[in-house]
Amino acid sequence: MKRRSRRLKRKVQRTAAWTIAIAVELILAAAPAALTAAIIVPMVQRVRGYEAIGSEWILVGLVLYYTFSHIHRKTCDLVYGEEERDMAYYRVCPRCGANLDPGEPCDCESRKERKAIKAVVRGGERRERPAGRYAAETRKAVGY
Repeated sequence: MKRRSRRLKRKVQRTAAWTIAIAVELILAAAPAALTAAIIVPMVQRVRGYEAIGSEWILVGLVLYYTFSHIHRKTCDLVYGEEERDMAYYRVCPRCGANLDPGEPCDCESRKERKAIKAVVRGGERRERPAGRYAAETRKAVGY
């Protein structure tokens, strides 16, 4: 019971810490976006001649997005360490080219062994079916 309550308490603390961290990140990202809006919006309204919501707000949104993503990336680097973020999510087997999870062993050798065992059980190498213009006659002659 104590273990469960400790785990729940830790989970609540972690959630509260991330909520506060993201709120601070949003506030920090909103400052450059507000500065961009304070400069760009009046300038565009003078050029346009009237007040309207136009494409200048796309620029403000992009500034908000870029600054938030940059700040959040730096925060995650501090919390998890920079090497965690740069970890490859898959690796490629040098023998067969299969995409593998980190630390996952490739089963290409065991696949080759299984194919060899099946070939021995069948009585030799597997023959390919003939294809082409005269495939039907060729299949009859060969015995397919």
